[in-house]
Amino acid sequence: MTTNIKKAVLVSRIHYLIIIMCMVIGCAASKEGVHWKSVAMANGSLEIRFETSFGFGPHTLFFYFDREGEFQLLKAIMLRNDGANLNDHNIEIKNLEQGQWRITLKGEEQADEHWLVEAGEKEVTMIQTE
Repeated sequence: MTTNIKKAVLVSRIHYLIIIMCMVIGCAASKEGVHWKSVAMANGSLEIRFETSFGFGPHTLFFYFDREGEFQLLKAIMLRNDGANLNDHNIEIKNLEQGQWRITLKGEEQADEHWLVEAGEKEVTMIQTE
């Protein structure tokens, strides 16, 4: 009888630890998608990640700014690329100086999209242009 009680106590403690671990891991911030490209900037880096839809659906691109290990999601953008894999012809990144970068996204099923990323001392913004 004592052995059964010890086993029950051990199992309940293991379940308790699993629940605590799930709570801690679930609360941790994480980035969406798979890494695609990174751009070094003066006060951090811009990381572009993606998720692919099933079949011929669009890709979702996630733009994160990483400053000293702390990241901020700037935008999540759909890129309609006729189900094709992403490659270098889908994106053009140009340094405009003064902490500004122009990003052009090119998909097979959409017009080019132009975005401006501005990295200031305290704030980073990403706005669509044109």
